[in-house]
Amino acid sequence: MRTFYDILGISRSATQQEILVAYRKRCLETHPDKGGDGRDFMNVRKGYEILSNPEKRKAYDQWVLKKEKDELERKIKEQRVQNEEYSHKNASGNNSTRHYTSDNKVNSEKKDDSSILIIGVVIILLSLTIYFINSNSNIPDKPLQYKNQDVTITSDKIVIKDIKWLYDELSKYSDIGSYSQFKEELKDSIMAGYYYRDASIRGIEIGSFEDFNIMLGKYIFKDIKWLYNELSKYSDIGSYSQFKEELKDSIMAGYYYRDASIRGIEVGNFEDFNKMLMKENIISKPYQKKKL
Repeated sequence: MRTFYDILGISRSATQQEILVAYRKRCLETHPDKGGDGRDFMNVRKGYEILSNPEKRKAYDQWVLKKEKDELERKIKEQRVQNEEYSHKNASGNNSTRHYTSDNKVNSEKKDDSSILIIGVVIILLSLTIYFINSNSNIPDKPLQYKNQDVTITSDKIVIKDIKWLYDELSKYSDIGSYSQFKEELKDSIMAGYYYRDASIRGIEIGSFEDFNIMLGKYIFKDIKWLYNELSKYSDIGSYSQFKEELKDSIMAGYYYRDASIRGIEVGNFEDFNKMLMKENIISKPYQKKKL
């Protein structure tokens, strides 16, 4: 039985820190953009969701132990049945030859019954298909168009396309955790890319990748902590407090700004970067671009 511990590549006694480190490593290994499999990536994410929560982890461990116990009992039972059948076969000896003809006849009758059953199932499936085609014949070929990326007008309601809307849509297909957890994950570029890809595959009208970035810019708060977490994925930049102190220096701030831009981190333009620094009192007045 393959458990979430196996998926993350950790022991069952792993600490929370070891779980987090393994989760980040496996995310990079299984991410679809890195050549991984989407199902493996989803299992890694689901495993972290359960194992990082002490209560969920405890319940999961109990469930795993029960499943392993049941599996062991099943194998023992199967082995006993096989031993009994083997003993019975040896005891019967030549009596098995006597029943060979009658057994063949019974098997032939069973095959005929199976053929009739298969034909009946095929007829039922064809009937259901025709019914659904006819019942959906009045549905328009295309949905009503909407004027902007944030609002969709349907025949009975107006749908506001925001992060909550995206969360509700994705939740129809799988358990993606709480809304607050979903918003936090969208601050991670890898997880945001996964959700965008998942929404596109499932036919959720999320728009282009540029539209998706605009949505994130409106509804996801990008702060210094977010920038620190993004840059930390690529290199060791020290502690968070040290990072904030370095941003007070114009040369270091310019370095981090250029580094974020090169790595594709959506930090915005130079003016947006200045606003981020001033909003959290890193600087009292904006840096001049020539100094950066």
